Amino acid sequence: MWFLHLLYSPFALRTFFTQEATPPFVLQMPPKMDNMQRLLKAEDDRNRLINDARQKKLTKVKQAKGDAEKAVEVFKRAKDDEVEAFRQQQLGGAEGERSKVVQQADQQIVAMRRTATERMPQVTRTLVDFICSVK
Repeated sequence: MWFLHLLYSPFALRTFFTQEATPPFVLQMPPKMDNMQRLLKAEDDRNRLINDARQKKLTKVKQAKGDAEKAVEVFKRAKDDEVEAFRQQQLGGAEGERSKVVQQADQQIVAMRRTATERMPQVTRTLVDFICSVK
């Protein structure tokens, strides 16, 4: 109880009611205008972050679109090449068959001419004999 006289001493009461004594820490509130500036700055920072994120997203979307278009173009070129190769194979097959037929026909023509030239003297003799002999 010896400490009660410190609480109720005239010095303690005077300092308590007049607040001349400073507490061990001083809490100063910033003025209201400073709070408004901080709030506006925070809002600007948020808007800047949102805009940066939107720009990054837009850039990624554009890049993905370009990559997709390139992939589609490569795929289209590959399929066009396949179609052209198939077409050439089909035409080449038909052309190959055509060339075989033409070659066989040429060989037959050459064989017929050779046969005709071999038999021509015999045919002329037979004709002369038929014409000259009267029966």
